[in-house]
Amino acid sequence: MSQSSAAAMDAAGIGLASKNQASTLGGDAAGISLASMWVGFIAFAVAALLGFYQVIVRIDLIPALKSPALYFGSVSTHGVLMGFVLTTFLIMGYGYYTATTSLKQDLWSKPLAWFGFWLAVVGVLLAAGPLLTGNASVLYTFYPPLMAHPAFYIGATLLVVEGSGEGDTHQNYRELGYRKVPADELIDLDLEETGEYEDPEAERFPRIQLPRLIMDGFLISIPVLKDHSCCGVTLSIKNMVGVLPASRYSGYMSYKKSEVHNGDLDQAIADICRYRSPDLALIDGRIGMKGSHLAGTPCTPPKRVLIGGRNPWTADAAGARALGWNPEEIGHLQTTEQIFLSR
Repeated sequence: MSQSSAAAMDAAGIGLASKNQASTLGGDAAGISLASMWVGFIAFAVAALLGFYQVIVRIDLIPALKSPALYFGSVSTHGVLMGFVLTTFLIMGYGYYTATTSLKQDLWSKPLAWFGFWLAVVGVLLAAGPLLTGNASVLYTFYPPLMAHPAFYIGATLLVVEGSGEGDTHQNYRELGYRKVPADELIDLDLEETGEYEDPEAERFPRIQLPRLIMDGFLISIPVLKDHSCCGVTLSIKNMVGVLPASRYSGYMSYKKSEVHNGDLDQAIADICRYRSPDLALIDGRIGMKGSHLAGTPCTPPKRVLIGGRNPWTADAAGARALGWNPEEIGHLQTTEQIFLSR
């Protein structure tokens, strides 16, 4: 037998195997496998577009597209599509394909397989509603106390002074292992008596409610060194959002103190600092986090720095540089520069 004849037989054999394999993956098995994979691919395409939108917002390429509500919604939806929808449906599709080709197994119940597929699709649609309407923001989706719209969780199932940004402050301290601070020494600013203050030069908050406790004494802001999805960085000045009482400044989105996002966030931070700013900034940069304030990654290698100063602006500018930012790129450092440097 010539080499050309052997090659022809090999080619025919390959063609025959592919044909038999295709016939094994026939009927409903082929349909449900391809349908599952297509849902996964569509989820990936949508997530890619949302990721592109986030890049446009982060680099301020098209200012007209900058919307805090839309940005946080895109972050949430992107995470759900990539982490759950894409992986779940690709696993389903590949699983059916492998079972009916490599393992030569028939589907145990084709109707049940399709029922599972459509049940997962319904779950995606149920979760999509709250995500697209801002009722399942990135801060309150999978993080306690799980305050997104119930439809999101149903769909997903089918598929030291402190003012915590989410959850109960005392509970957060217990779960994070900070109970070395006795309970009677930990003050939750959300539970403190508030007063009303006015400043006609404040643009976002010409009238504001703040805990009376923080207006006297020596206030130290102790953030960790990390990036922020909307603000570039979140350090001692951005940390002051935490002093806003949740009872007054929640409700715009599904997490506490979200009213700061109902407009110019950088200006809101500046307005808060007009009323009360830190007397001392201490930034914990032993590790640092890049990428975002929620889903970022630890700095590699760790930054191994501690940054402090009586002027929070200069401390935050140094912290921004440590994370690779030019302070001029950070909006709230621009809006607060004159407030701090004129002192």
